[in-house]
Amino acid sequence: MAAPDLNRSGDRLRAADRGLLRALAARAAWPREPGPAWNGPADLAPPLAELLYGVASAGAAADPDAAAQANPVLSAALETLRAGAAERAEAHFEQQRPASQAALENGDREQMDVLLTDLAADLARLDAIRAAAAEDAPLLSDETVGLLWREYVIPWTHRIEIAHLMDPRP
Repeated sequence: MAAPDLNRSGDRLRAADRGLLRALAARAAWPREPGPAWNGPADLAPPLAELLYGVASAGAAADPDAAAQANPVLSAALETLRAGAAERAEAHFEQQRPASQAALENGDREQMDVLLTDLAADLARLDAIRAAAAEDAPLLSDETVGLLWREYVIPWTHRIEIAHLMDPRP
């Protein structure tokens, strides 16, 4: 099997970002409650509450069943983003294999974080999602989208990347 390509994994991550943006825009049509549930490991849970606070009005939906129909789409978008982050982590690992392997063998999460961090890529990702907001989520301001990605989505994907490489899971 070929090593993951960093550019291709970055493209997939940006596509997953747009999918999440569209899911958030659809979910914004409903109040926060009932919100989606996360069924994965608690330590890797996405910032669901923060994302909903950023896009949805307070309170409960008058028709909870209708509101709940938007939740699986949001959950699926988050899962796609999680998978994209894991793929990008593997591509970064392969790009810097000797240093990454040493960090992995030593259990050095901080060093792995340093190796995986690509500020230029994160800034480009932030710019891309803010630009996409006008087309994919016209009712969400680019400031709101920028805040959500800068403060919650990008840090969550970083946690996913580190955990994917450092924490063995069944």
